[in-house]
Amino acid sequence: MKSNLTLDLGLRYEFSTNPENSLTYPGIDPVAYLATSTIVRTKVKEDRNNFAPRIGISYSPKIWPALFGENKTVIRAGYGVFYDSFFTNILDNSAAASPNAVSGLLLPNDVSSRGFQDATALPGTISPVLNPKSLVSTVNSNLKNPLTHQWNLNIERELPGKVLMTVAYTGNRGERLFANDQINPNTGFAPGTLKRLPRVNSARGSTIVRDNGGDSIYHGASIKLERKYSHGLLLRGAYTYGHAIDNTSDVFGTFAGNTLLEQYPPTLGNRAADRSSSNFDVRQRLAVTYVLDIPGFKSMKALDYITHGWQLSGTGSLQSGSPITYVINGIDTNGDGQAANDRPSIGNAAMPLTAIAIDGIFKHGTPGQLYDLIALNTSGALVPTTAAASHFVIAPGLGNVGRNTATDHGTVTWNTAVTRSFRIPGTETHAFQIRGDFFNVLNHPNNSYGVDNNLLDVSALGTNVPNQNTFMSSYYARNSFRKIRLEAKYKF
Repeated sequence: MKSNLTLDLGLRYEFSTNPENSLTYPGIDPVAYLATSTIVRTKVKEDRNNFAPRIGISYSPKIWPALFGENKTVIRAGYGVFYDSFFTNILDNSAAASPNAVSGLLLPNDVSSRGFQDATALPGTISPVLNPKSLVSTVNSNLKNPLTHQWNLNIERELPGKVLMTVAYTGNRGERLFANDQINPNTGFAPGTLKRLPRVNSARGSTIVRDNGGDSIYHGASIKLERKYSHGLLLRGAYTYGHAIDNTSDVFGTFAGNTLLEQYPPTLGNRAADRSSSNFDVRQRLAVTYVLDIPGFKSMKALDYITHGWQLSGTGSLQSGSPITYVINGIDTNGDGQAANDRPSIGNAAMPLTAIAIDGIFKHGTPGQLYDLIALNTSGALVPTTAAASHFVIAPGLGNVGRNTATDHGTVTWNTAVTRSFRIPGTETHAFQIRGDFFNVLNHPNNSYGVDNNLLDVSALGTNVPNQNTFMSSYYARNSFRKIRLEAKYKF
């Protein structure tokens, strides 16, 4: 390693021309939109100030040889600004919603009719009707490109035994990230009923707006040890501890409930209340890679032919689970007009997670009286219970269970490959190879809550819950069984 200082500078300027402006109705100004029922064309502003500097530094110190060694250490650091881009799903949603897409209805005169004759010829007869209360899916007229700051610092040190150690810190900060907001929800229930109160603007319908309400930050530390391939052996291991925090992660999340929450936050204009671990936060991860050439017995020709040419290789990983938000997907408990973004409250945290109570107002029982949800779903019986006897309570209003306050199971994976190569006598480049790949060779069961974290999906809880302290819905899954693949290859 040479002892020197290297400095790299970069500068990029990005100019965004918003394709949303190609639509008849490109976007909306939320304040003006909610103040009237008039449908007007509002152009989305161009984003003209995407300044993206980058800087990188590397330094190999000569000082303090007892610590840094003789040209055996390199210190690197970098910082950069990056921008995300507009993507097609945003444009497609706007183009397919009112007022860009306007539809009408075909209704039979006789309600008992089974349909229309020659139905394929009828769509052209539909008269579109522009209705200010139709669903609107659009963008904020001041939509900007999401901005990410990224920085890192690492120290690489050569150790005895041809081992290279790297200790690193990585961080990033996401600002004005894309997010969905319902800006015209219903404002709750009339007291003692499930009758929804009017929307914020009663002359408008449901209005989903893509905006820049997202915000995130990540800090992570890692250590990597690597022995480069030499004398038939390669070893590499890396451990990372990090934490990703945000107020919205993605509208396409890991769990179904998380995905719905990302699309429709429970409280209008208060994304800060949802600031917590990101959907994709994996707190710890250990990864190992190895390659070993088995040397064989060269002193005995016959034995050498049998034992020479074998190679053992593999990868292993252990990582903690992804965050989960327990949700209520199927009934509207907060009265905002969405039946997919509601959360329960905690009754008694000491009770098993499968102890779930639901207010009778949702199940034709006595309003205000709590009933055992599992008994309702398994036998239809209205079995009274209390909040003190229930971990979760499903009742009208905003629940107090926070976003991503639970964690899925972690995963353990170990893959191994065994290879044997036979060189074809009399040739230099021809060889025959057989290989066996063993995926999850230990047959370790990686349990997961599956794709759902909805408290209402409890129809199979009576048989699917071996441990009553762990909530498992009917979607509870066991992944990663052992798989073996055999192959033969002729190389020339």
